[in-house]
Amino acid sequence: NIPTAFYSSLFREEWGRMPLRDVLNRLQLRTTRRSFKAAKAAKLVFAVSPTDLQFLQERCGATAKQLCDTGTEISNRFRPRTRSASEPLRLIWSGAHVARKALPLLLCALARLPPSSQWQLEILGTGPLTKEWKLAAARLGIGQRSILWAGGLTKESALQRMQQAHALVHTGVKEAATTVIMEALSFGLPVLCHDISGMGIVVTDSCGAKIPLVDPERSIAGFAKAIQL
Repeated sequence: NIPTAFYSSLFREEWGRMPLRDVLNRLQLRTTRRSFKAAKAAKLVFAVSPTDLQFLQERCGATAKQLCDTGTEISNRFRPRTRSASEPLRLIWSGAHVARKALPLLLCALARLPPSSQWQLEILGTGPLTKEWKLAAARLGIGQRSILWAGGLTKESALQRMQQAHALVHTGVKEAATTVIMEALSFGLPVLCHDISGMGIVVTDSCGAKIPLVDPERSIAGFAKAIQL
């Protein structure tokens, strides 16, 4: 369940389904005895998030292990890009342009960086919120500065663009692990993301930075801080 502070940003897309889903999840955790029995009887249950793992072990008495819910191919064609002292920080964001992907969190974080900060952001993908997000970037004063809206690309083209970046930023607030994060990590691209679900497993201090999912303000501040590190 996502923090209620994010409900308003998802309302137009979810139309109240998110709060209802969260309420039903809480009810099921207390009433679905059949699922508890099935988990306990199983030889092994896989869980994506640490919260799920703890619940299965402590509440259900199940034998459970953590397992990421997605993966990717390992390719030797790509190598991590080293940033020289003279070039800007090249960030890349990839995903459908829908509310739960929460790109405005990153736009607000970039707007808070010191004027002396040198960065470039390439945004992949399209969707119903593309126009609105472009207007948001313009209102923040960063629309024409250092942002490239690349649009929808083939997987091969997207991976090539990622190869030119220094870090992938993933702002989604309702995710599992997502394939794009696994693709980035598979060729050494650091990831900045929220500390939730499968992302909280695969991204560690050795390969990126995780921002606690508490409320929009702390997410914006967290991404801004991570970008400047």
